[in-house]
Amino acid sequence: MAPRAVVEAFGGNADLLGYYRYKNPAPGVVECAPTAWTQGSNGLSSVYEGCMDFIRKVDEVYRLWLQPEYERQRAVVEAVPDDRRIYDTAFTTLYVLKNAPTAVHTDDFDAEGTFGCMASLGDFAGNALVWPKYRIGVDYRPGDVLLGDVHECHGNCRY
Repeated sequence: MAPRAVVEAFGGNADLLGYYRYKNPAPGVVECAPTAWTQGSNGLSSVYEGCMDFIRKVDEVYRLWLQPEYERQRAVVEAVPDDRRIYDTAFTTLYVLKNAPTAVHTDDFDAEGTFGCMASLGDFAGNALVWPKYRIGVDYRPGDVLLGDVHECHGNCRY
């Protein structure tokens, strides 16, 4: 996540959609619990439901372009109880960013041998997803789907 000073300077926020494996769950909370947006806290379940067509399209892109990695991820997700999956997809959790640059990081909770799916909505320009080790920065736009090894150091930035 971006340092507080960066978020304050550029704005933005982040949240989770789906089911999340919390590092230190509260007493009585199962290891993989629904996020506030998913369970409908503050009327936000409509956000989750409203995203399902888009989520399914991203799932389809992943399945078509990286089938071996998709199948590995799908096998991991199928071991998760039905009520902790994002319907009929290979996902359990979505990390949602809104104008929120991130520090370079790896995605620790993603299953080994799988790829991350980054997709965007909205009306914006001037954002890049970067993998510093490879000196690659992808200028992505609304509607793009990027498939990348999130076990490698990566981040996103505005320019």
